[in-house]
Amino acid sequence: MIARRKFVKLALAGTTLPLIELRPADAGGSQNLRFLFLTDVHAMLDRNAPAKMDDIASRIRDLGIDLIIGGGDFVDGGFTSTPAQMEPKFALLRRFLEKINHPIEAVAGNHDLVGVCPADGSTPEPDPARYLRETFGLRTLHRTFDHGTFRFIVLDSVEPLPAPKTYRGHVSAEQILWIKSLLDSTPKDQPIVLCSHIPFRSTFLQNKDGPEAPLPDNLVVTNANDVLALFEGHNLPLVLQGHLHVNEVIHWNKRTFLTGGAVSGAWWKGDNWGTEPGFGTVEITPSHCDWTYLT
Repeated sequence: MIARRKFVKLALAGTTLPLIELRPADAGGSQNLRFLFLTDVHAMLDRNAPAKMDDIASRIRDLGIDLIIGGGDFVDGGFTSTPAQMEPKFALLRRFLEKINHPIEAVAGNHDLVGVCPADGSTPEPDPARYLRETFGLRTLHRTFDHGTFRFIVLDSVEPLPAPKTYRGHVSAEQILWIKSLLDSTPKDQPIVLCSHIPFRSTFLQNKDGPEAPLPDNLVVTNANDVLALFEGHNLPLVLQGHLHVNEVIHWNKRTFLTGGAVSGAWWKGDNWGTEPGFGTVEITPSHCDWTYLT
C-alpha cells in the first residue's frame, strides 16, 4: 500500500513526478542508506546510443552517490552474438563506466551472456559470463557484500536452456544452498537487499495484455517463492529487479519489489509502455524507503 505521496523536483528530468514512499519491515535500528539503481543500459552502436550514454554517465557521476547497483543487460545482444561481434559494445560499456568514474555492483542479465547460441551457427562459448566478469572484476555472478549495516545479495537469475529455447528466469540449486549458508551467518535483524535481473514479482503483462495474462518463464523467476521462503525470519525489505524496462513498484507483506525502468528505455527508441528512459535513487531509513525515478 502507498503510505504517502509527496512531490519532488527531479534533478535530471526537470519535471515533477510523485515520489512513492515504501514501508519496509523493521530495519533493526540500521543507519540510513542512499544508493543509485540503474538497469538495462543495452549498450549498442546505433540509435545514437553512444552519445546518449556519454550524457547519462556524466549525470550519474555528478550525483555523487557512493553506491551504484547495476541491474543487468549492460550490453545488447550478447546471447546470440559472437565475442568478436560483442567487443565494440563492451568497449562502449567500458567507456560508459569510465565516465561514471565509480564502481558499479553488477547483476548479470541475459544480454550480458555472450555466445550462448550464436545466430551465425558458430560454436557456443564455453563460458558466456566471462566477458561480464572481466569487465566488472567479478569472481562469480552470485555474491554478497555489506554496505554500512545493510547486506546486499546478488543473484544470477538467468538460466540458459537447450535449443530451440533460449533461457528462463531461475535461481540454481547451487545458489539456493549458498543462500542458506549465508543466512545462517546473517543476523536476523540485519536489513537485506536482494538483487536480480529477472523479476521475482511483476504485473507487467497483466497491465499490458489484460488481468488474466500470465508471465512466461523468461520474464519471471520461476522458483521465486522457493527463494523468498529462505528469508522467512530475516529482514528482507527490498528486492531490486530489471529486465522489463518498466518502472514498477509492488508492495507485498512488508516487502517491496522494485523494477527499475531502463536506462535505454525502449532499447534507445524512446519510452517503453509509458516508462521513460531513466534510473533512480533509493533512500532507506529505519522507518521508510523512498524510490525516485529520474528520467
